[in-house]
Formats: sequence, structure tokens, C-alpha cells
Amino acid sequence: AMLMQATRRQMLSLAAAAVIAPRTASAETLPPLVFAEFGPKPPDRGAYDQAIDKGADFLTAPIVAAKDGTFFVAPDLDLTGFTDVAARAEFADRRRPATIDGVSVTGWFAPDFTGPELRSLVTGPAGPTHSRAQPAPPGLLTLHEVIDIARAGSVRQARVVGRHDRHVARADRDEGFGWRVESPPRPADRRRGRTGRSDGAALSGNGAA
Repeated sequence: AMLMQATRRQMLSLAAAAVIAPRTASAETLPPLVFAEFGPKPPDRGAYDQAIDKGADFLTAPIVAAKDGTFFVAPDLDLTGFTDVAARAEFADRRRPATIDGVSVTGWFAPDFTGPELRSLVTGPAGPTHSRAQPAPPGLLTLHEVIDIARAGSVRQARVVGRHDRHVARADRDEGFGWRVESPPRPADRRRGRTGRSDGAALSGNGAA
């Protein structure tokens, strides 16, 4: 009887330890994850690299899709406010009205351009011709380039740097846009060992904060 009683007590003690241990572990304070946000300006390679060096765990990548299905990182479907598209005579006929998230706007929209055409745009509002004496302004990054930046940053900092992809609008499901994307692409993340955690703080700014 005494042996049975001791065994029962041991089993109860083990069960209690199994319940208490996870609670103790979950009570430990973990540092927040840091997301790099870039506001209305499209991030360039330097901004992403600076965010990684300042401690960002995730690079936010606002996604637009070109006509041929290439994903680019841009803060809005309407390219007018952050590229030189309005100054490009060859794209003058692309300006048109559209409905984005229920709002009627007129401008130049990413899904009306092929990948190479979006590649040819430079970031910054339309203005005077760029001087050859100055460094060329950056263009829009593709999603694959951001994957490579995160991968290189992971190696450089000896820690995992992931991506947080998001669509900038629901216009891919509105009339007037032929491209349809239901969710950001994830296979490249799985191949390269990214994590899906989404809680944390943010580095924000027009460049890397």
C-alpha cells in the first residue's frame, strides 16, 4: 500500500511540474520583434541594409504586381507620387482613371506596366532631367531582390532577418485591373527559412530609421 501511495505522489508531482514549467517559460519577457517600415517613400537597397544594421528583424515589403506578374516593392499602386512616370513621354497614354479600395483616382498604375517598364522608372517625383554629374537615383526593387537583401543581412549580422509582405491595396480585385493576387507569395520564404511571427515593434521613416 505504501509503495502504491509513493508512486501516486510521484506521478502527481511530475504532472504538477509539467503544468507549471510551460507557465514559467511563457512568463519570461522576450524582446519584441522589430519591423522596418518606410512610409510613403519606396525603400531602396541602402535603406533596407541600414534597417538591418540597426536591428530590424523583419523588412516590410509593400507589394504591387506588374502586368507580367513580377512583384515590385512600392508604397502604392499609383506610381505618380514616387516615380518619374509623369515625365516619361512614352508612358503618357498609360494615365487613366481607376478605382482603388473604393476611391476613384487618375494616375499611372503598376499593373498597367510590364516588369522591365517598372524597372526603367526612377524613384522620386517627376522633375528636371537628372544630371550625369550626380549619382543615378534608385529604381523600384523587385520582391526577389528584397529576399536577397534579407538573406545577405542574415549572414552579415549572424541572425535571421525575415520579410513581412503585404499588398498595398485591394485594387487587384477591382474593375480595370487584369492581374489578380489573393495573398503575398510565400514559397521563397519557406525555402529560405523565414518565420511567420508578426508581433513586435517597428523602425519607421522615409528611409531606414
